[in-house]
Amino acid sequence: NYIDITCALINAYGSRCVQDIHSGTEMATQMLQKCQTTNPVQLRLLELLETKLQWKKYDAQLLIFPELTEQELRNLCYGTYQIKQAKSYIREHLTQSPLVDNDIEFIIELCAQYDDLVRVRFESRHCNNKNHIATVQFKLYTESPISGWYCTCTSGWRDVGCCAHVAALLWHLGVQRANINENTHPLSADHLFASIDDSMQFSEVEESDEEQDDNDNDNHVYSVASNSTDSDNSTSGEEVVD
Repeated sequence: NYIDITCALINAYGSRCVQDIHSGTEMATQMLQKCQTTNPVQLRLLELLETKLQWKKYDAQLLIFPELTEQELRNLCYGTYQIKQAKSYIREHLTQSPLVDNDIEFIIELCAQYDDLVRVRFESRHCNNKNHIATVQFKLYTESPISGWYCTCTSGWRDVGCCAHVAALLWHLGVQRANINENTHPLSADHLFASIDDSMQFSEVEESDEEQDDNDNDNHVYSVASNSTDSDNSTSGEEVVD
């Protein structure tokens, strides 16, 4: 049986889907432990509701945030699903700088009373005029710099993994170091010029199609007129014969 032979070859010489089988056990243990605890950042923010916190907006490049590797972020998210969603949230959050022309900013909010909190307002994809506020608690120069997180979305309270909004904040500040690729982000001049070129080419194609349609219509009208003239001549000829 060819299927049995193929499976045997893959099992013998192919790479395993799970490289480290022990990491899964360790991850499951951590998840079970977190399931029995409450979200510490959520509790802290609830306690701080009685005090009037002052949040000020800044460009993300002005913040000193702990550096994270992609693997460290995957460990915090317990997978890559939220990370894949996070990149689109980052692109949608980019805005033009009001101070510097052709400069793009990723706006964050810092708390005036506590320097270990940072938050970002992400626009909701499903409801207009609604924002989801993702808050991260961090501590610089420690072995575990990310202390916790909380988001106002429906799944943002969980402590086992995180939502896509928190993942977007951690990815942009921790992994990307608040750097924005000038060639690929949607608000760049190169991207806009490319879009204009595409639209101009599409417009030329439409115009050529319209001209072709007009020529076809003219030919059709001409052929109809010619057929009408021929029929009139034949009819008049028959009348003369009669």
